[in-house]
Amino acid sequence: MAKDKVVVVFNEITQLPPLFNKRKVQCIETQEIFETPNHAAKHFNYAQQTIKKSCMNNGKISKPFHFVWYDDLDQDLELNKISV
Repeated sequence: MAKDKVVVVFNEITQLPPLFNKRKVQCIETQEIFETPNHAAKHFNYAQQTIKKSCMNNGKISKPFHFVWYDDLDQDLELNKISV
């Protein structure tokens, strides 16, 4: 018996389901907020993995700019108090 294949066709890119949850990223030095690590990477000319590594290590990387996950910041926490 041949198995039936299900094919889903999307007419526009906006109809595509998300592949992952987006997480906002914040630069500690400039306090800029980016929609995704990829946006921050393009802005600072870093690799996307560098931004993610910084976020996972609480901002600790050997680059001039450091990043944290925006949704992990407490409302009362000031960016200046994060030790880099």
